[in-house]
Amino acid sequence: MGPTRTHREVDAGNSWPTVPFRGPVKTPAETVDFDPTRRDRPTTRGLGVCGLLLAAVALLPCCSSQRSEEPMKLTLELPEGTSTLRVRAASAGLTFTRGEAGRMVFDGVVRRWSADEPTMQRLAEIDCVPRLEASADAGVVDLILPQVPEGIEEDTGVLTYRASIALPPRVAIDVEAGRGAFGVEGRDAAVRIVTGSGAIVLKAVHGPTEVRSGNGRIVAVDHRGDLFAETGFETLLAYVDELGPGGVRLSSGGPSLIAQLPEDAGFVLDARVERSSEGKIGVRNAFDIPVQAAGRGHRAQGTVGAGGPPVILELGRGYLSALYRNRDGE
Repeated sequence: MGPTRTHREVDAGNSWPTVPFRGPVKTPAETVDFDPTRRDRPTTRGLGVCGLLLAAVALLPCCSSQRSEEPMKLTLELPEGTSTLRVRAASAGLTFTRGEAGRMVFDGVVRRWSADEPTMQRLAEIDCVPRLEASADAGVVDLILPQVPEGIEEDTGVLTYRASIALPPRVAIDVEAGRGAFGVEGRDAAVRIVTGSGAIVLKAVHGPTEVRSGNGRIVAVDHRGDLFAETGFETLLAYVDELGPGGVRLSSGGPSLIAQLPEDAGFVLDARVERSSEGKIGVRNAFDIPVQAAGRGHRAQGTVGAGGPPVILELGRGYLSALYRNRDGE
């Protein structure tokens, strides 16, 4: 059975009560990039929405017997005083980009998959149009993505969203998903993304950022501000142009971690590999900090320049590099 396709163009203007914003949220960010030709492999080249969406298709179950795809584009008015967009989803692949003040534009598709016709009929009855809802938290607006109803297991039915979401650059992002690849590009506000599985790619995020993936590569390019990133046994790359007061903390099970740090910055480095390759030194750094053996791995601890915020780099096994940031890309 081939895909069934419908199209919706929704333009909704919602008026929400103004909610005073009483404090900053946990994290800010801005940027994303993905190479769709490689499985779950973000790259610093060719950053774009289409690549992220194509790569995320791999998250859908293979050999499906029933599928449908529904293109969807919505323009929703943000309530006055919105400071944070919050998203909770079981399965999604979203790229957040810079948009116009006062509105959010959702441009993508909703995909349904099921193992049998009765389940597909149940999925087809779901109104999948995303909507905004004001929350009880000051300044926070929830993006509601309708989910699979109770009684349908993941191995029999899946509802997933793949989209680009344009937002004003100073609106923070707070995302939690069971699985999915995510990207953020050009954000001057806090960013927090937690996904059970999937790549996370950030570009030009200027603000505190916290990202976690249970199993997915993480790439942060042209970052400014605090950065906390954690993934399972996948590569983690961070190119930091400016340190925030909270510093940087990167953690991965392996196989590699690379942190490029500003040339003119002072900080306190603690870089450690729990298990280095046999006969190899697992940690290298460009700051002339001695590397010592530590159990089955290696560790480098010391102050760079006049000192400053902490830079903590943790790798389970493999190779870790702490280098100077070359802004010219040479």
